[in-house]
Amino acid sequence: MLTVLTLPLWAQALVTIGGALLVALSLRWLIYCLPPGPMLDRARDVANLMRQPTTTFVALTLALSGVEVISELHRAGADAGREAGVLERLHRDSVAYGGIGSAEFGETLVNYVQSVVDVEWHSMRGMEENRATKALFDQLLVISHQMRAADTREQMWLTDMVSQLNVAADLRRARISHAQESMPLIFYVVSISSCMVVLGFASLAPQGWGGGIIIGSYAVVVGLALLLVVSLDLPFSGTQGVKPDEFKAILENIHLRIASRNV
Repeated sequence: MLTVLTLPLWAQALVTIGGALLVALSLRWLIYCLPPGPMLDRARDVANLMRQPTTTFVALTLALSGVEVISELHRAGADAGREAGVLERLHRDSVAYGGIGSAEFGETLVNYVQSVVDVEWHSMRGMEENRATKALFDQLLVISHQMRAADTREQMWLTDMVSQLNVAADLRRARISHAQESMPLIFYVVSISSCMVVLGFASLAPQGWGGGIIIGSYAVVVGLALLLVVSLDLPFSGTQGVKPDEFKAILENIHLRIASRNV
């Protein structure tokens, strides 16, 4: 599934809709091979009776799940943006602190942000945490514990640095949690099984153009709904996932600030 999400959006839709259409046509072929008789006629009558409530149930299930995963995607993006802002403030505080260890702290912070952008974001697309990036963040914690303020001014900035570093740690844990969480397996079992039942009902439609249109319509709706839920369930994966744009922006700001100080 992660491989499918790396394709362009139109290709993702083509794969999911094609899969749903393949299932429906396979069921239709299987039914076509059955000998005609009263049992098949009764099955069609039951399908016509159950098609509407079953379709409604599946639509509501996917719609509610879609709302939940969209909210999760927005939360993941908002938390990533907040984390980037906290890291930028942390760099400003380290410059203002200016005491022993501030240069090492600032350099490690830049390396950490660069590692998040270049390395860890790729790992999160695979629902994993990058150990090297985590080691850099742990190094920030170690350096902050070794800092000692020489006067009241430095103590003020150091206190704020420690506070912001704790916030950054919480937001980092939230980002990794967003990357590793996914909908429970039972959701996919229920959703896919329900969609199979709906496609099975559609495959009992009468032969001809009318039946083909019914099958195609159901395949499009089912394929796109499943694509929506799966793509948003993995907020850092695929073409529609959360991007590290905020981290790239603060990295550029930090480099500009460093360059302006060196002029």
